[in-house]
Amino acid sequence: MAESEGYEQSVSEEARNETLPYSTAEKPLNEAIAEALALCISFGSGDDHHGGWVVDQIVRKLTGEKYSAFVEFHDLGGIEGIDLNDPEAVAKARQIGTGDYYEGDFTEEEIRLVEDNYYEWSGGIAP
Repeated sequence: MAESEGYEQSVSEEARNETLPYSTAEKPLNEAIAEALALCISFGSGDDHHGGWVVDQIVRKLTGEKYSAFVEFHDLGGIEGIDLNDPEAVAKARQIGTGDYYEGDFTEEEIRLVEDNYYEWSGGIAP
């Protein structure tokens, strides 16, 4: 028996509900897609770069045109006070998250808030 056979990772209702807006299908598939996306967020940033690519490809298929918005949610969604609908706030958080800024561009509080809660989506490496 394969190691993962019979093993099912549970996903919180909160995680499922947070990813629902990024799915492309109509209900009842929406709930299943949201659950799959929640698993991708939970386990998509692992060390296995090929596994990361597979997860990224699944997310691209599940989200379609909403892929970029989903990645923004993954990277920035855990940052308190960041409005993902505000392009300036998103650009600022992304700039801090990637380290693309100069000393004095942002307050220490802004930097700490983003750095402590920023996750960068990985597309992995194709096998």
